[in-house]
Amino acid sequence: MLYSAAGNSADEHWFNRGIIGWDFEVGADVYDQATGQFQAAGFQPPFAEGHERR
Repeated sequence: MLYSAAGNSADEHWFNRGIIGWDFEVGADVYDQATGQFQAAGFQPPFAEGHERR
């Protein structure tokens, strides 16, 4: 097991403080030697979407 994924700290903040916890996991790009380019790995939302103001 790499780390606890049970939402422990997020759950604790919600139930004890009323604070919504967000957990983001994104991948890093991987260099492809055959093409000489980076390929996206994992989930990477567009910058504008991640910084959208509502």
